[in-house]
Amino acid sequence: MKVFFLNKKFFRALAIGSPVIIFIGINLYVYLSKKSAISFFDFFTAASVSLLVGIFEEYAARGMIIGKLEESTAKNFSFFVTVIISAIFFSALHLINLFSASLEITSVQIIYTSALGILFGLVYLVTKNLTVTIISHTLIDFIAFMADPKAIFGLGHPTVNLIDFVFNLTILIIFFAYAKLFLKKINLKKLQKNWN
Repeated sequence: MKVFFLNKKFFRALAIGSPVIIFIGINLYVYLSKKSAISFFDFFTAASVSLLVGIFEEYAARGMIIGKLEESTAKNFSFFVTVIISAIFFSALHLINLFSASLEITSVQIIYTSALGILFGLVYLVTKNLTVTIISHTLIDFIAFMADPKAIFGLGHPTVNLIDFVFNLTILIIFFAYAKLFLKKINLKKLQKNWN
């Protein structure tokens, strides 16, 4: 199984994944609203952890899961189901946060990561390009860690309210519909050839 990081479809991957700007914007807003000074250690740690997590999770959830499902000879899954399986796996990786965060926080994060998982899965499925998803994932985590450096080590105490929950659920529904519509509009035979 080959996993692709850079290819000619980088800009197409950027275009398909453009809704992730919403998530980056949300995280940037949270960070800027805190207006707190951050130490060099926290900055370096946030950057390092974000990059490592971005690479690992994208390689596992997109490169390996989607790559394996689409390259399997059985071809038992539709493209959309492949994206959903990848998103579920990606969300499940975040259940580990139950050890350091409340059930409410983890629930919202599961919804949040499901939405991103659908979008990132779509990007990789169509373009075979992990670079865009790694960069986006890293930026989202980096900004979130800058807003709350203690969260890197599971020491933060963020709160969640009904608005957060409903907002993230709405984004999940929108990304779900976006992926479904996008896959309906493209040439699936050409996409299948791309994976063979």
